[in-house]
Amino acid sequence: MKALGLQKDKSWPSNITQDDQRPIAYYTIREKLRDFFRKNNQTKFVLTGHSLGGALAVLFAAVLAFHNETFILERLEAIYTFGQPRVGDAEFGDFMKENFRNYGIGYYRFVYSHDIVPRLPYDNSTLLFKHFGTCLYYNSIYEGKIVSEEPYRNYFSLRSLISKRVDALWELVRSFLLPYLYGTEYRESLLLQTLRFYGLLFPGMPAHGVQDYINAICLGDPTLLINAHT
Repeated sequence: MKALGLQKDKSWPSNITQDDQRPIAYYTIREKLRDFFRKNNQTKFVLTGHSLGGALAVLFAAVLAFHNETFILERLEAIYTFGQPRVGDAEFGDFMKENFRNYGIGYYRFVYSHDIVPRLPYDNSTLLFKHFGTCLYYNSIYEGKIVSEEPYRNYFSLRSLISKRVDALWELVRSFLLPYLYGTEYRESLLLQTLRFYGLLFPGMPAHGVQDYINAICLGDPTLLINAHT
């Protein structure tokens, strides 16, 4: 949040005096975008990220909206996140949905199988975290569907106890099969295969790796994102 401009006094000023030795990411990137779009007025841009990077992509847009940065937001085409954790409560979600609607910004959240990170922090009456926006969910055989929220929305779920471990075992077996089924470019490293073994004890953690998200996009239904757009 400090990288996005949050101050020690909990304020979030629209402008600050930058320290050249320790520039703050939000203000630095915002100025670069302003300069670029003044010279390239018709250009659009996309925000994306995996895991924490996905959270920062959404929050960057949130701070732009909080500061009424219309000049930049009108050029934001869409936000695509992969394995993104929850970043706010229901009120925050309503704020973002309204701004996305007003500026015509698409927001698409990709979730693979039992990935632990999109299911954290907890969505319950204590923590109050909520996802929002369109979820493109891929199961362990890379079948995709458009849902409002991924199945088993919290990681520690009794209902998912068996399916998580069955999928973890399949993911381990699949790691050896992929290069034979789809080509050598899908061969997984020894490190990743070791993590797959680890996933038998802690399922959902290896599923957070970027490899399964790449495979889901490459091997999944190519029309899924088109359908999500429409």
